[in-house]
Amino acid sequence: MSYKQSHTITPARGLPSRRKKITGWLAGLARPAARAWVERGYFQPTPPENPKSVAIVACHWIGDSLWAAQTLSPLHEYWPDAEWRVYVKPSIVDLWRGFLPGDRIVSAPAIVSDRRRERVSWRELFRFAREERGRGFDAVVDLTGNRYSAWFSFLLRPRFAIGFDGGEWGSLYSRRVSDAERPGRLLAERPFRVIEPVIGRFAFRESLLPPMTASFGDVAARMGFDPRRPLGVLAPGANWEPRRWAVGNFREVGRRLVAAGWQVAVTGSPREKELCERATPPGGVALPGLPLADTFALLSGCAGFFGNNSGLTHIAAVLGRPVAAIFTDDAEVALYRPLGPRVRVFPATAEATSVIEFGNVSEDPR
Repeated sequence: MSYKQSHTITPARGLPSRRKKITGWLAGLARPAARAWVERGYFQPTPPENPKSVAIVACHWIGDSLWAAQTLSPLHEYWPDAEWRVYVKPSIVDLWRGFLPGDRIVSAPAIVSDRRRERVSWRELFRFAREERGRGFDAVVDLTGNRYSAWFSFLLRPRFAIGFDGGEWGSLYSRRVSDAERPGRLLAERPFRVIEPVIGRFAFRESLLPPMTASFGDVAARMGFDPRRPLGVLAPGANWEPRRWAVGNFREVGRRLVAAGWQVAVTGSPREKELCERATPPGGVALPGLPLADTFALLSGCAGFFGNNSGLTHIAAVLGRPVAAIFTDDAEVALYRPLGPRVRVFPATAEATSVIEFGNVSEDPR
């Protein structure tokens, strides 16, 4: 069996295709009825010229949130008088604090980004939308792009809503943006494709950075690391288990780094605590569940980063660190490759532990 055959990810099944077709058909029938409920002119595809209040729906994981947050600047240039309110996952609030004041960032657990990994409650979603509806949004930009965010955007009753895809309920937007408009492009570009019909130009940039609210030196010292010695950061987790390189391979990479005189930190989300501990070599430190601000700071000064196709890998890459990105499916590289000047992609084989290297470990990583 070939590498590609043995490592190809089988997508999790969503709604059966027939059921999706039926739901899409019902959504189409619902659109005429919805005209009586929405603001007049809502289903016109032209955005308002000078909105005063704009909502951004961006309930993503870390990597997608990084790209989504970058759209705020061009949108603000185009709508300079707008007051912004962004809806995000509870775990991603810290990332957005570098882009907006805290009172403009709303933790929105009711808006699910992946029903296979999160609990879905339509009752909570409708209740939350009802609470937020009174803010009177002129426009909603939905960067999440699924049935839940499409319904939330619609239920806010704005004058205009634009969104990516929206599943079978994408007809609830004023304007729906499809992947078919720019096939085969990096998924990091998706949020910029959503706003292109609004701002009138394609705004994607590869030089994207997360907000830095803590310094590497301060965080490293607090964690007990010597800033004069190279630090290797391992992130063995990924939101989808098929994207994870074997935990023993991460542990072996860490063992080799320790033997070469490196310090090693193994990090991930709070729910990846056991995984991080299993991947930590003797002499290394497991640091699951760090606040995002501390994680970003630690990544900004590390001498090398090892991770799967995951959000932390994207963060380390755009920070310019030497990154070894482990992909379990080589077909995903074209869509998900990390953006950064010092990234190397490796197949998820045990042999990769012996070929991953970052040169002279005595080099000052900063």
